[in-house]
Amino acid sequence: MVHIATWIGQIQPVASPKSPFPGRNSQRDPITVDTRVATDMVRPVIGQDGNPAAAIAFMLAGAVSFGVMDGLTKMVVDTVPVPFILWMRYAVVVALLLAVRPAWTWTCLRRVTQPTILALRGLMPVMSSAAGILALAHMTVADVTALMFTTPLVATALSLPLLGERVGRVRWCAVLMGFGGVLLVAQPGSSASAYALLALLAALILALYQILTRTLRGSFDANSMLVYMLVTGLLATSAIVPFFWDRPTQFELSIIAGSGVLYALAHLCVTRAFTLVEAARVTPFAYVQIVAASGFAYLAYSEIPNLLGLAGTAVIMGSGIAIWFFEQSTRN
Repeated sequence: MVHIATWIGQIQPVASPKSPFPGRNSQRDPITVDTRVATDMVRPVIGQDGNPAAAIAFMLAGAVSFGVMDGLTKMVVDTVPVPFILWMRYAVVVALLLAVRPAWTWTCLRRVTQPTILALRGLMPVMSSAAGILALAHMTVADVTALMFTTPLVATALSLPLLGERVGRVRWCAVLMGFGGVLLVAQPGSSASAYALLALLAALILALYQILTRTLRGSFDANSMLVYMLVTGLLATSAIVPFFWDRPTQFELSIIAGSGVLYALAHLCVTRAFTLVEAARVTPFAYVQIVAASGFAYLAYSEIPNLLGLAGTAVIMGSGIAIWFFEQSTRN
């Protein structure tokens, strides 16, 4: 399970190696928070807006890729161990990165001066993805994705005790409204309510990941943090996958490999979106991931979320957008 909130909470980057995208300076590249929405976590990247229409298109492509990837993952989660799924996903994206931009990748890694803190940060998306995938085995894709979108709400709530930031009444109201939506999606007392806790755990880990990223603002360049996150994920899953080694069928292997390709494509598209415009300009379009995941699940295996789940999803989306709108109004 991957969420665009992994990308939100941009850090003002310091000088970094040249971007893998020709013609763009990496100074406009985002620092990944892997995940997946607009709060005070959003920081504009440096530079003037380039091509808003293209940026929106790239963000939409990234959101759809993440959503379809989650739908594909649900197709094999009952038969393939979660560590194997994660290992394949990271292996594919790192292999593609090395194939497309090998010199740039190694340059990013060599620039890291404090690998321990970045390694700890890189483990968080692995743990979050594992919890999200386990939730997928027992809940609809739409419900798990919606619960993962509580990441910015959790981050907003934690910004007071962990960062000492003033949250304000408007954002607290949005947070409380969002968690009301969580109750509608989780439906306490239902057979899936216990597994909803796994999805919320995944969102909590991503929120802590965002907050940690914010504390590192200015200490590391954007590209190095992105590459280190991906390489850390590959090394971590490589260490544990032998204990869960599986021999998937050809169909399962194609599904997992396909999800890995979508994972890489989503990262590239979201990165490209943030190189074109300020992060806040495209953040609201991240919610398309919920629509993409739900649509794919319906078309692929006729999965339909219940009405309470849909209502809760709408409330969560509304809360996140309300926080985003308030933050933009405050800045302007």
